[in-house]
Amino acid sequence: MNRETYRIVFSDIDGTLLNSSNQVPDSAKREIRRLYRGGVPFVLVSARMASAMTHIRQELGTGGPMVCYGGALVLDEEGRTIYSCSMPLSLALPVKREMENRFPGLCCSVYGGDIWAVDCRQDERVAHDERITGTKAVEQAADSGIFENTGVHKLLYMGDPKEIHAASLWLKEHMPQINAACSSPNYLEVMKAGVGKAQGMEAVCRHLGIDCRQAVAFGDGYNDLDMLCAAGRGYAMANAPEGVRAAAPYVTKANDEDGIAFALRECFPEAARI
Repeated sequence: MNRETYRIVFSDIDGTLLNSSNQVPDSAKREIRRLYRGGVPFVLVSARMASAMTHIRQELGTGGPMVCYGGALVLDEEGRTIYSCSMPLSLALPVKREMENRFPGLCCSVYGGDIWAVDCRQDERVAHDERITGTKAVEQAADSGIFENTGVHKLLYMGDPKEIHAASLWLKEHMPQINAACSSPNYLEVMKAGVGKAQGMEAVCRHLGIDCRQAVAFGDGYNDLDMLCAAGRGYAMANAPEGVRAAAPYVTKANDEDGIAFALRECFPEAARI
């Protein structure tokens, strides 16, 4: 498709929109706001929960829908749910117990709606995520009834890359009911089978009446690849793992090298008129 046909932009957050200092570069802000003034929505897509994304959307000053939990929950401009695909407790809790038995060195977080529950908040891995996302976990058992109304949108496992890799392989072989994808060497995201960022992107495009082939998308993880390949123009960041760069349709500069701004200028030399 010609670059003039692109009508919407989707972007992963960590390692993509944010630089290594966990900041949105000024260059990206300028380009995103330029497009927004021209009628091009900029949609945040992340494995994060909604409350860990809203402050970034506010910083950009663009509004728009958000794709949360790697595609398991999609919210519209007003924060209303337009798509949700959670694991029932009858699936999520056995997966959690089995993982605890087989991979005891990993730290598990359980998410549903806008609730983040952990077994131990004192775990440094939990504390690190709290600092990065600006949100707080609750120390409560997943089987306590806290997720009765929402189900579980995501299980997140954090730990040593070798154990994360082994856990990913085991889940893919033995748990066809779930989708397991590494968002980084230290993070394993576990959602219901069929959930992915491409599904979240499709839900937003349906909501706005836009064809996915008119989307530009950015990401740096293996869990971004489905979205990058479904978009009309999908960019892996130069800081992405080699396998992600090789599989992505296009590659832009690194997140510390104004990669998003560079690609947006390429795709939108002038803000689109919609």
